[in-house]
Order: sequence, then C-alpha cells, then structure tokens
Amino acid sequence: MHTQVVKPAGSSREGLYFVLTTAVVIAVAAICIMHRTKAEPERVLFEYQISGYKDLNSFKQGTFVALYTAAMEIDAAHDNNEGTWLSVKDLQERFMPPFAHDRAWAMSGKLIWTQKILNNDMIHATAYLGKPSISDISGSFLLVLLHNHSTEGDYQIGEPEHDEEPFKIWYSGETAVDFPEKLSVRSLAIMGWKEVIPYTGDDEMKRIKG
Repeated sequence: MHTQVVKPAGSSREGLYFVLTTAVVIAVAAICIMHRTKAEPERVLFEYQISGYKDLNSFKQGTFVALYTAAMEIDAAHDNNEGTWLSVKDLQERFMPPFAHDRAWAMSGKLIWTQKILNNDMIHATAYLGKPSISDISGSFLLVLLHNHSTEGDYQIGEPEHDEEPFKIWYSGETAVDFPEKLSVRSLAIMGWKEVIPYTGDDEMKRIKG
C-alpha cells in the first residue's frame, strides 16, 4: 500500500485575491451608485400657489384629494353629456366626495357647495365653491373647470386660464367668501385665493428619473 500526503495550498495568497476582488466589487458598485443617484428636485411654487401635501392639514388634504378625483369625473362627464356640466345635486346623488354628505364630509367641515356656469360659444367653464359649516376645521375650496372649444385657443381676459389644464383647485383660509366674479388666475390670486398644487404621477416620474 502506497500512502501519499497531499498538502493544502497556501491560504495567504487565496485570501489576498479574495480581499482584492471584494474591494474591486465594492468600488465599482460605489461608482455606479454615485453616477445613478440624483438629487430630488423640489417643485418651485409661485407666490399664489401652495402644496397640497405640505401646506394642508389632514382634513383639508382629504377634501383636496376627493375634489381632485371628482374633478376628473366631472371633466369626463362634460365630454360624454354634450357639454353639460354636472350640478351639485347630480354629484350628491352620485355619492361623490366631497359633495356627498357622508362621514368624511362631516369630519372635514361640512362644506356647502354652490355652482356657477360660465359658458359661451367657444369656452365652457364652471366653478364649484365649497364653504365650511365648521370654520375651525377647514377654509373654502374652489374648483374651476374649463373646456376650450375654439380652434385657435383664444378667449377673453378675465375668463378662466388653465394653461391647457382641464381644472384647477383653489383654497382660501376665509370661510365667509363670496363666489368670485372672475375666475382667471390673476383675479383669484389678487383676491387671496391659493392654487393647490399636487404631485402627480408625471411629477413623480420626473423626480425619480431627473
């Protein structure tokens, strides 16, 4: 019987290779992270604008989110109903927040809604004003919707200006406010209304991708 003893390879050189390989992997990963990571841009607001998530408390945020969702449905219904705007009664019968008198409506200040319609041959516009019954919880909200049916996109100054947006949501800390006579951005800003700006999906994509 022949016996041969096999000696293990030296561990010092293998350990050195392992440490060097690990260091290279960490360095490459760090460089990739540095190149791919970008600072998150902050959305710059104008003086007449506020953030829907930073400048409103939880009750006001609830009203804003519900109003934002309702605005999209009102806008779609206008297209499907031959240019007819849904009334406050229509919205309540559809149990659509924040118009429906549900528990969330009661907790958010019991806003009483009224509507004004400003249609002409080319411009279809409407606004919904909500004033709280409980002033300690919320201020007033104003939803302004606009459909421009003109081919040239021109309309008189003083009518709603949306910069191709179908609707805008405004907020005022005042509770005893009258329905604005003019719904243009300039007019509402002068009267102290603040346009509420949300972060939409497009905003999030721009923020993530830079």
